Amino acid sequence: MAYYDDSLIMEARLKIQKHIEKHQAIERMYPNRNKEIHKVPCKNCPSVVDKLNGVIDPEVEDTKMLPREEQMKTVFTCGWRPSKLCKGYCDEFNIKEEDLV
Repeated sequence: MAYYDDSLIMEARLKIQKHIEKHQAIERMYPNRNKEIHKVPCKNCPSVVDKLNGVIDPEVEDTKMLPREEQMKTVFTCGWRPSKLCKGYCDEFNIKEEDLV
C-alpha cells in the first residue's frame, strides 16, 4: 500500500477548496453568465484571431459536424471576462442569446 504524506493531502484539499470557492464567488457575482453573450469579442479572443489568421482548430471543425443541439452544449464562458459567454465562439456557431433560453 502506498504511503502518502498527510501534509500533501491537506495541501491538495485546501487548493481544491479554494478553487471551488473561487468559482462559487464568480457564480454569485454573475448569475446569468451562462445565458448572456458579450456584445463584442475580447481583443485576443482565440476564436476570432484564429479565424482572421486562417487557423483551423480541429476541435471546432469536429463540433461543426454535430447536431445543433449538441453545438449549443459546447458554448463556454469567456476566459478573459468570465461574466458572460464567449462572443467569438458564439459568432463562429451563429449562436444568439435567444437560442440559449
